[in-house]
Amino acid sequence: EALPLPKQYISDLPEDIESVLLKVLARKPEDRYADVGVFADELQNLMAGREVSATSINAEKLRAQMTGKIDKADLPSSAPKKGPLSLVIGIIAALAILVGVGGYMLNSNPAMFGLAPSPTSTTEALPIATTVAPQTTETSKPTTPTSIPSPTATVVPAEITDRKRVQMVLIPGGEFTMGSEETDADSKPPHPVSVEAFYIDKYEVTNEMYDACAYAVKCRKPLQQGSSTRPNYYNNSVYNNYPVIYVEWRMAKEYCTWRDARLPTEAEWEKAASGTEDNRPYPWGDKADCGFGNLAGCVGDTSPVDQYENGISPYGVFGMAGNVAEWTSTIYKLYPYNATDGREDLEIRDSRSVRGGSWRAVGSNGNARTDARLKVVQESFGPYIGIRCAKSFTP
Repeated sequence: EALPLPKQYISDLPEDIESVLLKVLARKPEDRYADVGVFADELQNLMAGREVSATSINAEKLRAQMTGKIDKADLPSSAPKKGPLSLVIGIIAALAILVGVGGYMLNSNPAMFGLAPSPTSTTEALPIATTVAPQTTETSKPTTPTSIPSPTATVVPAEITDRKRVQMVLIPGGEFTMGSEETDADSKPPHPVSVEAFYIDKYEVTNEMYDACAYAVKCRKPLQQGSSTRPNYYNNSVYNNYPVIYVEWRMAKEYCTWRDARLPTEAEWEKAASGTEDNRPYPWGDKADCGFGNLAGCVGDTSPVDQYENGISPYGVFGMAGNVAEWTSTIYKLYPYNATDGREDLEIRDSRSVRGGSWRAVGSNGNARTDARLKVVQESFGPYIGIRCAKSFTP
């Protein structure tokens, strides 16, 4: 039986509070909060003004359950029907829980609500020492000691979580060697390139991350819903943590824009994958190995984005060799790389550089070397190309 939504009783109910209520009142136990600890964390996010998990992913399904727009086969045949009175009672109970847990959290941790000082960040900081010159006096009277100011610090977090709850890793600015003499002709010659500091996604964009944008009606859904070997891939929760695929370049760009981010340049991508010290051909070292990444011939389809911890880049970025190749912002042109020669024009319709190789053999070992480049028409899409976003660092 269709039930009225909470907003029918409180028309100006904020979306985040509605989402929490819908999750508390979910028909299916698996759609509710797993335990009171998870619920308490959600309340903390709600009180702090951060986005709650129920808002970005599950609200549509929970509204569908409330209004009866779900597959009846998913419901037990003996499930009792609930009327509007039951919903009102449920909402009152949920609000009581919100108030009760909020009161408990206020009593046990007043800092959560801004009533006590926040703990000092543990992020590494670079102190700037202040030198005080010695003072002299012409009299024999003792002088008052000069107070020395405490050192100031510039805090630069090595990892952040953006407003859409996606983890990003800091890539320091500076020079590195782009390209190699040991790879394809279009990756030659090796040459120095300097980039500004920036953040890049720690993991490839997943089906679940991308679906939040599609639910917000800011992104088109993937142009095919399956994968190479799985007919039901994008809409199957089993593959929530697998990379989104079948997205063309403009779809990737739109997704990153929705996150207040952008696609990485080809130069940024290569530095994040290889580092600056040893010009390594793979993020982990010198040799291609199925134990370090989902390379061509290893799995035969996509794998979870956080699976290969041994294969992270020098900066701690996952999946930069294999699994799915990733769109960059850069138009495919010959080296040397020059960001001002038109290759970073986002309005020109042209082939773009795709990086990172994939599970599928495209070129040498799926083009999984950190210096390997793949030229792809920007309207193309397939089961081996995905997304990773970047964001400029602002001090």
